[in-house]
Amino acid sequence: MATAVVINKEDLPAGPLTYTELVKGDGGGNYVKAVTITFCNRNSSPASIRVALTDTPNIIANKDFLEYDLQIFGNNTFERSGILVPDGYFLYVSSSLAKVTATAWGIEEYVAGAVIAEINITNGGTGYVDANPPNVTIGMPGAMDAGEQTLCTRDLGYMINAAKTDMAIGTNYNAVTAGIRFNFGIFTTSSDKVRVQNAITHSETSIKALPNVTGAVETAIVDAYAEVIDIMDNGIASADAMTFPDFNIGRADWTDRKNGGAQLVANKAFIAADVNAWVTNNHAAHFNTYSEAKCTRDSEFIVDAMIYDLMYGGTSAITILAKSFFDGGISQLTTAAERIVVAAAYNHLASIADDIVQENTVMSQAGNTILQDKTGTAATVDEGIICMDLMQIIEDAITANSSAGIPVAVDVDVSSSSNITPHTDITTDQATIISAAVASVASGAAGGEQATALATVVGGVVTNIQITNPGALYAPGTPPSVTIDPPSSGTTATADSVLGGQGLHLPTNAILGGSTNKLLVHGDGGGQYAKIITLNICNRNKMPVKFKAALTNVQNTVADADYIEYNTMVFGRNTFERTGVMVPDGYYLYVSCDTDNVTATAYGIKEQV
Repeated sequence: MATAVVINKEDLPAGPLTYTELVKGDGGGNYVKAVTITFCNRNSSPASIRVALTDTPNIIANKDFLEYDLQIFGNNTFERSGILVPDGYFLYVSSSLAKVTATAWGIEEYVAGAVIAEINITNGGTGYVDANPPNVTIGMPGAMDAGEQTLCTRDLGYMINAAKTDMAIGTNYNAVTAGIRFNFGIFTTSSDKVRVQNAITHSETSIKALPNVTGAVETAIVDAYAEVIDIMDNGIASADAMTFPDFNIGRADWTDRKNGGAQLVANKAFIAADVNAWVTNNHAAHFNTYSEAKCTRDSEFIVDAMIYDLMYGGTSAITILAKSFFDGGISQLTTAAERIVVAAAYNHLASIADDIVQENTVMSQAGNTILQDKTGTAATVDEGIICMDLMQIIEDAITANSSAGIPVAVDVDVSSSSNITPHTDITTDQATIISAAVASVASGAAGGEQATALATVVGGVVTNIQITNPGALYAPGTPPSVTIDPPSSGTTATADSVLGGQGLHLPTNAILGGSTNKLLVHGDGGGQYAKIITLNICNRNKMPVKFKAALTNVQNTVADADYIEYNTMVFGRNTFERTGVMVPDGYYLYVSCDTDNVTATAYGIKEQV
């Protein structure tokens, strides 16, 4: 259902690197904007334009380009339609000349999640009355299978641990980190997000009902939950700045730990820049494949975790970061060469962190233009050792390419907190709070609309069930139950439901070159989905290139019969686009190009069939 018209107009400044945000996916996770963009060149001479789709605000990598230095003749127009901008994504544009106007218009579409597409009778029963068909009841949205309930229980544990620990210490570190983790993990269909947030809100209500959660304690809990929801809805850019207040100041080494943390806070940008410069100087080809901006982001995440563990004790923050490299148990560093570079870069990070907390001068890497801040107070060699030990947890996991050896996290000792009583109360009731929240969502309290249907009886047997309302916000994957009222005498009919409806295939990218096949889209819905995508090949070179695209049901294997494009030419500074490519579950879309500096992008919808 289209819910809004999207219109935005921008008169672009001159400069190919001066990007203007034209469209923002800002629907909180439930929407996608389908837009047409037009560039009007009011100059008499040609202008070159760029278009990039990214999930990181104000950061554009080579993989993000949909158009690159495309030339528009003087007093002419370029138009492109059907660009999908999901929530959490940004469409940026630039022009080599002023007096170029960019306009976007289109629709904002609600992504409804799963609906009831079909009801199949498995047993027509006997003894029914033709003129008085039985009632048919379809299960409520929100039902979760055992696996989903396990994940929901785990995630609520993350949320409650973050809220109660921040409340005890006075920081917001755990809430910000939890919000970022949820932001990366949110499913693309709104039904999942609705259920997750409903469970989170239910747990918040239960915590606020505890007798000792009042006044400033209640405010701290509310703030933590609000921060997580804000990041889930509006992206990482909306995260509040992290705060690291004094805590447990009676410990003998508190002053040194605090000073060390302050040094890291003051030098976070310096550390990230120096790590990137070290990679550039020692592994020059690394950033040809991997985003330097995201490396900066990850280094800063690690420094934040190091600050938290250094100041408050334990290893909980750095352990979460170590495990994040193995999302879902699968390494996010996919090649041995990548792992070697990243582990070595983090070894460099550990080394300079050791010097920084002690206020030793760091010999910054060539290319790092940020200066070390030494205006604070030095910590001791002990704090330097703590920093290196924390980093070793991440380095060891990356080198082993496994999360199995990551040590059990040591949590912060909050026994000295002035809020230890409500913290203890929450901990005591935590399992009950989580169980109640999971049960509430599973019962359908997360919202949505219950589907309805009518039965037809012929000769005492249920012969057809017609869907009168497909419902909305059913959880993808597990169809709801169908219950048919029994006859006054005879056997009860039975039926199964089939889910349908749309989700999104969020944009995926591949940087091509060397005629190497790169996986762009994987049909990974477990047999229930097909992805219908637009394929975009952006040639950033001045000369023509040739690319290939293949659709295969054998991973890492492309046969001649699999090609849907073969040595198709894309002119210099130009784009090839193909719409309606269907990738069913169990299939793989591979792309390759004979030349570097070529980007492949896929975006579209995921349809449950």
